[in-house]
Formats: sequence, C-alpha cells, structure tokens
Amino acid sequence: MDKKRVMCLGLILLVLPLFGNAEGTSMGKPFDELWSAVTNLQQQIDVLSDQDKDFVSTEEHDADISSLQNQFNVFTGRYETDMTGLQGQINSINAHHEADVSILQGQIDNLNARCGNDTANLQGQIDALVGRHTTDISGLQGQIDAINSRIDEMQATETLTCGIGACTNTVPKYVNRVLQTCTPKFATFELCDGLDNDCDGQSDEDYPQLGHTCFYSTSHTGTYICAPSGMSLLCSY
Repeated sequence: MDKKRVMCLGLILLVLPLFGNAEGTSMGKPFDELWSAVTNLQQQIDVLSDQDKDFVSTEEHDADISSLQNQFNVFTGRYETDMTGLQGQINSINAHHEADVSILQGQIDNLNARCGNDTANLQGQIDALVGRHTTDISGLQGQIDAINSRIDEMQATETLTCGIGACTNTVPKYVNRVLQTCTPKFATFELCDGLDNDCDGQSDEDYPQLGHTCFYSTSHTGTYICAPSGMSLLCSY
C-alpha cells in the first residue's frame, strides 16, 4: 500500500508542472512558489524511495508520506484558491469588456443612423439644386437662341460701302458673324461716259469741251457730246 501511495503522489507531481512554471516561463509569484514547493516534495519522495529500498520501518515511512501528503494538500488548496481568484478577475474583465462593447456599438449605430439621415437630406438638396440649374440653363439657352437669331437677321442686311466714283464697292458687313473689311475697286483712266473712272471725285474732267457749242459747218452749230467709245467727243447737231 505504501508504494502505491508513493506512486500516486508521484503521478500527481508529474501533472502539476502543467499548471506551474516550465523552464524559461513564469505565471506569477504564487505559481513560482508552488512550483518550488512541488520540486522540493519531489526530491523528498525520491529520498523516501531510496530509503524504501534500504528497508526503513513502515511506521517511519508512513509518517513521512503523511507529512508530505499534508504539505501537498496545503499547496493544492493554495493553487485552487489562486485559480478561483484569477477566474473571478477574468470574469469581471469580460463583463466590463462586453458592457463597453455594447455601449460603443450603440454609439456606432446612432452615428450610422445620423449619417444616413444627413446623406438623404444632402441628396435632396443636391437634387433640388440640379433641378433648378437645369431649368435656369434651359431658360437662358432659349434667350441666347433668340438673341442669336435676331443678330443673324440684322447682320444679313448690313453692308459696308467704300470708295468713290467707279471705285465704289459694297460688301456684306458680316460673314458668319465675322466683321468684314471693304476695299475700293481699282481706278482706271478717265473716260467720257459721265462716270468718275479715275475715282478722284470728278467725272469727265479730262474732256473740258463736253457740253460746249461746236460748229459742224460754217453755218450750223451743235454741242459736244461723248463719243460711243468714250475716248473722244462728237459734235452733235
């Protein structure tokens, strides 16, 4: 029976490191102390095993085992108490976390609702402005079209005149709404034709006898007129 108790205790001690301190890690001071105590117990058990091999008395062996079992129970109780306390803290933190998350979610939902309402209002204002803009543009375009039509009608009848005499020239004032320039026609030498051929503001000035009395015979008179060629005068009677 004693050897079985020692073996059971050894198995328990082998499992405890799962909750305690492994090499290179730490779970806090309570667990470090527990691990140190468990290590110490393990060493004592090893000593007892050696004594068992040397055939120590059963009473002494049972007393040692009982003492070790009491120590083990004390440390196990401390471990369970610490674990219960830590679990309570974890539960409290989780509860606070869930409450904070719920509050934040409510705030997010409120902001989303306000954002949706604001977006709808702004879209309504935009649609109204677009409608007004379209109406205004349509009205202005009608006025522009009417003005352009009136301009076209007026420009179609306007002309430019330049030069004098035979050099007089008349051209449309606008072509495709572009203001034009007027260039007088080229002057020629003066003819006897009643026109200002050389564009100097006078007509037939090179024929001073035009219209004067002429004699086509010793007893008959007439008037000088332009010859059909325009190059000379004839005495008409």
